[in-house]
Amino acid sequence: MGGEPASRAKTAAHSMDEMMVRLLRMVENSDEVELTCDQVFELLDQYVELEARGENVAHLLPLVKRHLDRCRDCHEEYEALARVFEATH
Repeated sequence: MGGEPASRAKTAAHSMDEMMVRLLRMVENSDEVELTCDQVFELLDQYVELEARGENVAHLLPLVKRHLDRCRDCHEEYEALARVFEATH
């Protein structure tokens, strides 16, 4: 069983490589200025209202749009709020 430590080392190295690739992709997809989830949450009402009025929200609130495109949790909050807004207006 002399190959077992070498096999573990290979597996660990492969896992580190995968983690580095994921980290590099995250850095590549980040911007110099980004909003936090809390900041986006504070702007969601305004974002949904502007969108419902037919405004170009991607132009008016580009950082919110970019965050929603990348953050599944915030996007789900946006969708829920948009459904409520649509149902009540």
